[in-house]
Amino acid sequence: MRNELLSPSEMAEADRLAIAQGPLDGYGLMRRAGEAVAAVLMARYPAAAWVHVLCGPGNNGGDGYVVASLLRKSGVDVALWRSGEPRAGSDAALAAADCPLEPRPLSAFAAEPGSLVVDALYGAGLSKALSGDAGRAVQVVTDLSLPVVAVDLPSGVSGESGAILG
Repeated sequence: MRNELLSPSEMAEADRLAIAQGPLDGYGLMRRAGEAVAAVLMARYPAAAWVHVLCGPGNNGGDGYVVASLLRKSGVDVALWRSGEPRAGSDAALAAADCPLEPRPLSAFAAEPGSLVVDALYGAGLSKALSGDAGRAVQVVTDLSLPVVAVDLPSGVSGESGAILG
């Protein structure tokens, strides 16, 4: 099997083609991505006392809602934080509606030493530096030296160049 890195536009096209060929729709692909992240998280961090899932308003955040749901169903203590409502009718909105956890505003994000963070804020298409609540949340995680499992890639890293934005 050959591994290949795709640009954000190439990945969007790969998703589009996968959805067009079926059998999964966009939400089905999102559930698969969330399942994979949750499985890796539980395998690598089986003793995690507390997991904070940080969700953005787009599809990356949708993956986070799926991860949070699966972790909760597995008995993990989870706090869900979001930076904004998903766009109505989007796959992310479907994932948010299916998530049994009550989201907290990212503006109030606080974590404790020893917890784990799932970064589902922004995906590979981000093209500007993190600021506001997202920037502050990343600073909290950095200050506490918390382990982070990122969906796609860490928020604030360009999917085009790999450069840290800001």
